[in-house]
Parts: sequence; C-alpha cells; structure tokens
Amino acid sequence: MGSFFFFRLLLPFLFVFALASPSAFASIETATAWLKSQQGPGGGFSSTQSQTTEYQATAEALLALHMVSSLHNASAQSGARFLESSPHRHLEDIAYSLRLKKANPVYFSAPTTSLAGYRSVVGGYGDYPGYESAVSTSAIFAHALTASDVVPPINMNELMAYLLAKQKADKGWAEESNRSSVYVTAIVSRALQAHRFTFNLSGSISSATEYLLAKQQSGGGWSGNLETAMALLAVVPAVNDPSRYKNALDKLMDAQLANGSWNNDVYTTALALQILHLVKNLPVIDVPTTGSISGSIIGASSNLPLPSAQIILNGSADQVLVTDSLGRFSASSVLSGTYTLTFKAPGFQQATQTVHINVGDRIDLGIIRLNALPTIALIRGQVTDSQTGLPLSDVLIQFTGSQNSQVFTDHVGSYALELTPGEVSISISQSGYHPISGTLSAVAGAHFDFSPALQTLDSTPKADIALRGLVIDAQSDLPLAGATIRIASSVISGLSAIDGSFSLSGLSEGTVDVEIGIDGYQSVSFKGTALANSIIDLGTVRLTPIAQNRSTLYGQILDADTGVPIANATVSADNQTTRSGVDGFYELSNIHADMFALSVEAGGYQLANSQIHVSEYGRVLLDIPMNKIKVSNVAINQLTLDKQAYGAYEVVKLNGGIHNRGFEAEQVVIQAQVINPLGIIIEEFVISQETAGGMQSLQLAPDEEIGFTAAWATQSYSPGGYKLLLAAYSSSTNQLLDQQLVSVDIQPTAKLASLKVGATLDNLNQGSTHDVGFTASIRNQSNIPVSLQLTYDLSDPENNVIFTADASIEILPTQLFATFDIGTNNQFFNKSGAYKLRVISVDSVQPVFVEADAIDVIPDVNINIEQAITPPVVVPGASERVRVKIRLEGTEVN
Repeated sequence: MGSFFFFRLLLPFLFVFALASPSAFASIETATAWLKSQQGPGGGFSSTQSQTTEYQATAEALLALHMVSSLHNASAQSGARFLESSPHRHLEDIAYSLRLKKANPVYFSAPTTSLAGYRSVVGGYGDYPGYESAVSTSAIFAHALTASDVVPPINMNELMAYLLAKQKADKGWAEESNRSSVYVTAIVSRALQAHRFTFNLSGSISSATEYLLAKQQSGGGWSGNLETAMALLAVVPAVNDPSRYKNALDKLMDAQLANGSWNNDVYTTALALQILHLVKNLPVIDVPTTGSISGSIIGASSNLPLPSAQIILNGSADQVLVTDSLGRFSASSVLSGTYTLTFKAPGFQQATQTVHINVGDRIDLGIIRLNALPTIALIRGQVTDSQTGLPLSDVLIQFTGSQNSQVFTDHVGSYALELTPGEVSISISQSGYHPISGTLSAVAGAHFDFSPALQTLDSTPKADIALRGLVIDAQSDLPLAGATIRIASSVISGLSAIDGSFSLSGLSEGTVDVEIGIDGYQSVSFKGTALANSIIDLGTVRLTPIAQNRSTLYGQILDADTGVPIANATVSADNQTTRSGVDGFYELSNIHADMFALSVEAGGYQLANSQIHVSEYGRVLLDIPMNKIKVSNVAINQLTLDKQAYGAYEVVKLNGGIHNRGFEAEQVVIQAQVINPLGIIIEEFVISQETAGGMQSLQLAPDEEIGFTAAWATQSYSPGGYKLLLAAYSSSTNQLLDQQLVSVDIQPTAKLASLKVGATLDNLNQGSTHDVGFTASIRNQSNIPVSLQLTYDLSDPENNVIFTADASIEILPTQLFATFDIGTNNQFFNKSGAYKLRVISVDSVQPVFVEADAIDVIPDVNINIEQAITPPVVVPGASERVRVKIRLEGTEVN
C-alpha cells in the first residue's frame, strides 16, 4: 500500500527545450483548417472519402478540434444540434455523447437512453439492446465512462473483467473467434489506459503495446493511414521511448495531403490530428549515427599485451586510438563507412585490416597479434620500488655499446626502446636507491623484458638474482593458482600460490627465457634481462583463456550523460537475457554466434539496439551508455531512498520531485509500480490526493516543482532486487510524460513478532486424567522459511515441573498468523489451581514477544447441607407461612 505527501517549490529559473520539428506544427495547422472546412450547414462533418458514418465522423472531429483548442462556440453548438437530432441507439454513439459532454458541457448533454438492455450476461456490452457482447463496443463504452461527469450505474469491475478475459494468447484482442487485430487491440488498449489509475491494468496495457509495436510493417506504421492513426493513439500515451514509434509517426506525417487531410477523410484526419497534438511537444529523438569498434593488441610470440600501441583509422572520419596498459582499445563514436585500420607498436611489424561499420554496429576485432621486427631488438619494462611495489618515474636507464642511448621511465614507471643488435651495457641509477648495471646481448627480432625492482640505500642488496610476479586471469582478473613458471635451459621452476603470486631465486646473470602457463589458458613466453644483485619484478602477468567457440559478453550499463550505473536494465543477446546489478554490471555467457543483436531496456531510457560483431571467441567487454528519455517538459527527478536495504515488513520511504520545465500549466497523475526480481508487477498505486469527488490530479504551474514522499511496505515479499517505477501521466490524455526507476533491495529476514504456547483444554476437574494437546501460535514477520526449535514445560500449582517437551515448527513466509500442534500428553491433574505453561528456550529465531498459557483445574469438593424449617410444626387446616432455609458448604478434598 502506498502513501504520499506533497510540498511545492517554485523554482526561480526557466529552462528552454528543443521541440519537435516545425513540420509537426504545420501539419496541425493545415489539418485543423481542412477539418473545420468539412462542417456542413447542418452541423455535421462529412467528406467524399469518409469511411465511417456521419455521426462518427462528426463526433471524432469535434473531439479533435476541442483537443487542439480550435472548437469555436458556433461550431460546437452546430455540431451538438446535429448529433442530438440523430437517434442514440448504437452504443458507440452513446459513448461519443458521454465523451463530448465531458469535453464541453455547455453545448453537449449526456444521453438519456437507458443502458440496461445493452449489457449481456457475460458482463460485456452489445451494439444494440439485446445484442451479444462485442469486444470493440464494450471497449469504446468503457473508454467513455471515465470521460463523463455523470456516470451511469455501470459495474466497472465486471466490464474490465470481461475485456481482460478476451485478451488472446498473442496479447492482442479480436471480436470473439477471429484472429487478433491491430484495430481492435488499439481500441481496447485505449480503454484500459483510461482506467489504469483505478484498476491494476499495467501488465495488460504493456503486453497490448508490445503486440501493436510488433505488428508494424518493415518501414514503420500499420496497414493504411486509419489503422496507423488508431494504433498510434494507443501506443504514444503508453510508450516511454519515442524512437519505438518514430518511423510510424513519420509515415503518418508523410501521408498528409497538401490540403491538410489524410485520404480526404474526416474520421482519419480527426484521429491523425489527435496524434499530432499528443506528440507536438516531444523533444527531438536522438537517432544513432555512429558505431563502435574495439579489440586488443598482443605480441604474436609472447602473447603479452602491447600497451601504447597505435590504431590509425582511415575512412569516413580519420581517428587515432592508443591501447591501454592491457593492450585494449575502443572507439564509441565512429561514423558509418569503410575504414582501413593500421596497427603499430615499437619493435613490431605493422598490420592492416579493413572493416565496414554501420550505424549502431558494435564491432569487436578480438585479439590483434603483431610480429616482431626482424632487424632490431626491443627492450621494455617497468621500474618499481622493491619494498612497496610502486612504480618509479623519471628513472634514468642508459645503454652503451652497439648503441648509445638513454630513456627515462614515465609516470607509471614504464619505458620502451628499440636497440641495434649486439652487446649492450645497461646501467640504472636513481637517487636513494642502489644502482644496477650489467650487459645484454641484443638479438635481432627478440624482445626483452627488463623490469627491475630497485632496492633502497638503507637496505642490503641481495646477492642473488630473483624473479617475482603475479599471475591472473586476463578476463576476470581473478588470481590463478598452480600456474607453472619455468626458466628455460635450467632446472629453476615454480608454481604460483593461491593468490597468484610467485617468486623464483638463483637466476644467472644475462638473458633469461621465462615461460608461464596453466591448462586451459594461452601460455606466455618472453626474454627477461637479469642483472647482478637485482630483483626482476614482472608485475601482473595476465593469461587469456583458450577460446571454446563461445563468447562471454560483459560490461556496465551507464547513463550516457552522467556515467551513473543503471541497475536492473534488461540485457538480451543471442536468445539470452539477464539484468544489470545495482552497480550496473551485466554478463551474458555461452554466446555461440559471432554476429548477433544486442538489446538493452531500462525504465526512463531509450531502448538501445546494436549489432555485435565478434571476430574472435572469448570474453568481450562492452560498456553500454543509455540516453534518458525526454518525452515532455515534465520530469520526475531526485529519487532517493531512506536506506540501502530493507527487511521484511519494513516501510520503504522514497523522496522525489516532479518538475514542470515548460511554459504551460500541466495536470498530471503519478502512478507507482512495484516490480519483483522476475520483472512482474506485483503492486501499483497512484500518487495523488484523494477528495470526495474522486482522484485529484496534480496541478503544476510553469516552472514549478512539487516534492513528494512515498511509503511502500515490503510485507513478506521474497528477498531480491525490486524496482519502484514511477510514471507521470497527463490527466487529460493519459499520455506518459516521464518515467523514472529506483531499485529496492529486500534482504532475507527471519523474524517472529510473537510466540504463544497454549493448551487445547482450558478447565478441568481435580483428580481427572486427560489427553492435553499443546499449541504454538505465532505472528510471523519473515520473508524466508523459518525452522523454529523450542522447549516448553508444564508446572502444577506448586510450581513443580510435571511435563517437559521439545517441538520443531516449520513456518512459511505466507503464514502471517498461524497455530501449530506441538505435542500431546496424557496428564493426571491431582491438584487444583493453575497449571502453568512456560517456554524454556527458543533456538534459531528469537521472538520479540513470548507468552505462555495456563490450565485451570477445578477442585474436587464435598457438599455439606444444613437446613431449617420455621415453624417446625404446622396445625392442620391452619393458614401458616412456612420459611425454609438451606445452606450449602463445599469442602475441598485433599
């Protein structure tokens, strides 16, 4: 159950938002002008191409003109006379009268026709009195009822139940045994949306919307302008992402004729005009114009990542990328087109590759392997402090011999230098550290890793040469225990410890060939350089799992503007679905396809669709930014919870605000939905103030913000991640204005509010023997099953324990109040008084309140009788009053 309180805050700032394209306003103006021109002298609206009755066309035209504030008094009065002159026999005509009465009560009156005969025994309504129920007619009638101030005596529960029962397996609606149709489904969906604040209809509305969207033609829209307009009237108010119906809307706008009409038909034009009014203030929809590309670069012989390698993109828009410390690269905004990619790294032969990127594509090139240059040697590494392991910057490394060069380490202690083959002397000096020097035989085509850990001057240099490092999984960053570290051409080897670390000693000065491997992973091998009295610190060595014809897609779902993680986003790819956690992370495993569609959906964000191309099976990192949806100038913001996690039967308090950033007043209703971890709506309620006249919408002045506090009880709902989805709707059109989501974590809770041990017998006679049953009554406040162990006893009136027993109780979360039989005992009650029950101990879950009952035993007594008669003698024939006195005295038998 939800409860809400409001406070108002008038913001002193004004904001300007981009509106939809001017063509939408031009369409409204020309459509309005054409529609007005079709009203005849008698007040009716008609045209040569009309597909409906003149009554339907007139009513829909009057409603459309009223919606766009272009229904002048004379036109309304003339239209009302025309409608009232026609007989109100068809229920759809009566429904139109009800809607027009609400729209303009001055000129339109409610129908006087009796409605009793239209209802059928199944709860729906027919076209005429005595007819069988029709789905579309029942829906049109239901849609009109909430639009009238004078509601006929209709059982809305029954009518809603009838419509919901008619929804087919494909989530569409049809007339009886026919196949589901877009037209009927749209009519029913509009009716349900009109009642969404009174009944729990969100699930049916959502499924109907998905049915309609799925029935769109390939280029957008449905079968013809009339069906497209009707479908959009149902879809636009219910969808939070305008991109999902943008193609249909564009197609409808393109179909407008030069005279402003659609098909020269009053009815279709009136529906289309209502659609344009609904979307006229939509912000411009962001359509993806770019794709993305990613991958990683390693050495072909060593399998080690190549940091600071360059990737040059030549094509539609030139771009240069640089790999990170793990050899990875990515570009998220690559214009569509064909690109030639050049991969370059010091000491390696460059490689090229051609790729074509389409809009929305996310291409993963996998691992790019570069071969060493055959004519030079490469030395690279990282210099660290031997005690802290921290990198040392600005360390001078000098090379003399076949090449005289020097290099300084960068801010992360790294360096790289190409060498001419031959004997090279190396010396390292850094203030505060022992110097290191030695020789290296630089071999053409060879790469050397020289990563010394310098020892401070206040320590004694180790005489021995040591090798150390850490082995981890390159994809999960978890340590790998049992990896083999071997020095080639020697007996020196070792295994990584449980934390992935390793340390080898006794190495010889000079070039050291190191091999590191473990089953299931690609091994790495490289040449190291060992100098006297030094420690070679390889740092973190990442081993890549051997691909097994499947990929794992993982990453984080993020707000594109703020970078804040998005929790509970639905991520789907290759027939698999998962949800992002509270930190926005997701993972999809066992993806066998190398090209597949990725879809991400989150409340309040545009649907993200991409085509994923995987060049090499493995673990693919893909962070997905999502754009917030702005469907209006009304925004729900600043949603915060009073704590991070909740137990069972706790109150979730949500603070937030709703802000009208526009220049016109808005009337809104906020609806809250509670969604369980399976994505099922389990509760929904309206954030509003109740009045005697019914639900009151919230009036928002231009640039006004209303704050609110909401309360929702977790009850016995199962532990897990829940969502509170808040949606703001226009009170006049039921159009979705904004939607925001907040995650609620419910923790496993085992709690008993009370426990009472009682007996099945209340009163007994002294000296009797009975089979006494014992019970435990609990008030449960848990959301997980509880196993309760308790010990209880029974004492006589003199507090002597005469019976002790143990009991086990299994309590389900659904058992809020429950009584359990916990044992029976054949007991002789030889004394009178209160036999008291007592709970000695309770294991596992300690109740907040514990109470025990008692058995009252009535004493066994002798009755002494004393009697007296006054007078003792009565004379025969005399009239005498005789007084009899009887005294009863009970004596307890010991």
